[in-house]
Amino acid sequence: MSKNPYINALLASLYIIAVSSILFFGQRITGPTEDTVFAPIAMLSLLVLSAATMAFLFFYQPLQRLVAGDVAGAASLSLKTIGAFALITLAFLFTMIFIVPRVQAPLPAGKSVSPESYVSQHISELSPAKEVLGGKFYVTGIEATDGKGTVRYEDGHNAFIADFAYTASDVRGIEITSFTIRD
Repeated sequence: MSKNPYINALLASLYIIAVSSILFFGQRITGPTEDTVFAPIAMLSLLVLSAATMAFLFFYQPLQRLVAGDVAGAASLSLKTIGAFALITLAFLFTMIFIVPRVQAPLPAGKSVSPESYVSQHISELSPAKEVLGGKFYVTGIEATDGKGTVRYEDGHNAFIADFAYTASDVRGIEITSFTIRD
């Protein structure tokens, strides 16, 4: 491609950004599609295309130099391209971890969880009391309405009744705001 390793690394990053954006935003634009044999065919084709594109961007010019007998130039160009790409990758990782705010993704359509189901699935994490003697908490009864609920649960050794409060939204799902075991 280019004899400039920084341009090659930048082009590789732009290719990755383009493919990732299409994959990320594609279903949001087109909506859900039927699961067919074409999905794995498309993904394998994309894998092969990506490998060929990256090989071209990273190794075409160094290979040209190597064939021309410039071993040191080939190694230098290759290492500079990989180094520049590594720095760009670290910048993406730094941005993802420290700069982009952590926003919980909205629940997929039709995948909302009821407060009862959420509390039942997360009872061990929600309970301030911990399981004993190798037992595992399970819910024996639960009622929830209008942001408040009561749950009965046990681990085979100890039984508890707890009151909880929750909020529910399409974006964040169910959030337990308080969980208190009755005396």
